[in-house]
Amino acid sequence: MNVFIFHGTMGSPEGNWFPWLERELKKLGIEVFVPRFPTPEGQSLKSWLKAFEPYQQYVNKDSIFVGHSMGPGLILRLLERRTTPIKAAIMAAPLDDKIGVLEKN
Repeated sequence: MNVFIFHGTMGSPEGNWFPWLERELKKLGIEVFVPRFPTPEGQSLKSWLKAFEPYQQYVNKDSIFVGHSMGPGLILRLLERRTTPIKAAIMAAPLDDKIGVLEKN
């Protein structure tokens, strides 16, 4: 099993509860990935998908995605593109994307 933690707009892997969650999961022996996405400059669906490309090779049927703020929007777009399911997706305080950051391609 592995866990991917997705920050949101104006966020970073070092913000909010992400470092705490990463530490706690690693204590349990779980592999954790916390990608950094461009924000606020250069923030778009295309740039976020590109930033996630190096991590795609680690996503499998036992992966769990955890997203906060705009992170859940990206998670949904990633899941739309997958041909195989993941174990779970957990979305904390998701935004509805009225600002158009994660427009659908």
